Amino acid sequence: MNIIEILKILRLIYRPENAYYDSEKGQHLHRIPADLSDAQLETLKQAGRMPNQMSCPEHDEIWNNLYTLADTWTLSQAADSFIAGLWSAPFLWQSALNAKLLSLVTPRHSFTPYKGSPETCIICGFRKKAVDDTLLWYNRITGGVPLDGDPAGYAFALLEMSKLGQPPTPTFYDLWTFRAILTVIRQMPPNSRYSKVRDTLHKERLLPAAQKGTVCSLLEALALAGILDTPEHPGMATRFTTYQERDLRPSVRVEVQAPLAWWNSSIGINESALEKIFCKTDCSSVSLTDRPTPALPLSQTNTGSLQNKKIPQKRLPSSPDAGKGPKN
Repeated sequence: MNIIEILKILRLIYRPENAYYDSEKGQHLHRIPADLSDAQLETLKQAGRMPNQMSCPEHDEIWNNLYTLADTWTLSQAADSFIAGLWSAPFLWQSALNAKLLSLVTPRHSFTPYKGSPETCIICGFRKKAVDDTLLWYNRITGGVPLDGDPAGYAFALLEMSKLGQPPTPTFYDLWTFRAILTVIRQMPPNSRYSKVRDTLHKERLLPAAQKGTVCSLLEALALAGILDTPEHPGMATRFTTYQERDLRPSVRVEVQAPLAWWNSSIGINESALEKIFCKTDCSSVSLTDRPTPALPLSQTNTGSLQNKKIPQKRLPSSPDAGKGPKN
């Protein structure tokens, strides 16, 4: 079944104007646009990707699944999948790395309510809420890794990856892309914050996605892993920190969590963590001007193909008075 066609249909459904809150169910849902054809809906049904397929994951169940699924991976396999997910493989595969790291360092624990947010676990960030499984899949394929503090998202990603079979092997271009990302970070002016790094990476167009948010997701993933961390706010390659610790920010204006919230380019890349995670990969800098030709062209990647599928814009009806001058 054509995954691009499925993503195209879901993109029409998961537009902001289709979102609503069902007060009776206490769930955030999405309306099905009236102009979707029966054939399009049947495509989603056959693929098992109908929207509003809600589930209510439990804390202990999620962590049991995450530990079990992550145990089938080596750290080296997860690192390779992360790199492949930068370009040739769906973004979904990026999630393998931090899922594995979280499983290695997070202690088994009971749900412990966060002060001021009783639905959130202070240890891991798990939230008691209903989730749309199809939306989770759509976001992992098109938008990068789960947010920090979302073990349910990582467990879901591992489950979806297990259905796809063997993890992908990075292509030469995937490996160059990873090194190019590291190069950009290393070459940033002193004291550059994550937003400046995000903007610079976005201009380099190293990922097959046009949105800045996808680049920010990548930086948050590198930070949680420990590659963009600080001594006071370490990533998972160094040691476990609770969600409460990672939820700290220098000010309310900072959107991202620790470690990235406290990091800047003068601190630089944690080369020790980089070597620990990507020990089998050449992580040296590359020339950004000598970009190789990707084995998989942008138009054939999932996100690149989806971007070429433009969403038709709805035409608003003209006012009866349009074009008339003001009344005297």
